[in-house]
Amino acid sequence: MDAEYAQLIDELAASALRKARQEVEESGYDAGGVDWLESHIEVLRASGARELTEEQVAELGSFFGKCILERYGGEWTMTEGGLGVRLPNGSTAFPMGRVRKQFAEGEFSSVGSLYRALEFIGKT
Repeated sequence: MDAEYAQLIDELAASALRKARQEVEESGYDAGGVDWLESHIEVLRASGARELTEEQVAELGSFFGKCILERYGGEWTMTEGGLGVRLPNGSTAFPMGRVRKQFAEGEFSSVGSLYRALEFIGKT
C-alpha cells in the first residue's frame, strides 16, 4: 500500500477518534474505542438510515482497523476482497466489511464480536 493511501486511512481513523472522544473522553484505538464504535453504528441504524455512505464506511472502518492493529498487530493490505488488516498469523480481517455487516444485521454481527474473536483467530 502506498504512503498516500496509508495517510488517508490514518486521517479517517483520527476523524472517527475525535468523534468518539466527544462522547467518551477516554476513547482510543482500543477495546473502549471498539465499544464506542459498536454503539455508534447502532445509533446510526436506529436513525432510520437505509445504508451507510461510503464516507461513513471508510471513516468507521479505518478507525476499527486501527483498533485491530493496535491490539493484535499486523498491517493494512489490499486483497481481492478489499482493504483488510493482515494479522501476524497471515489471516485477514476486513474492518470496512464488518462495519457494513453490523449496520445491516445488528449487534449479532458487531464490530465488537469480531474484535474479541480475533484474540483466538489471530493465534491460529
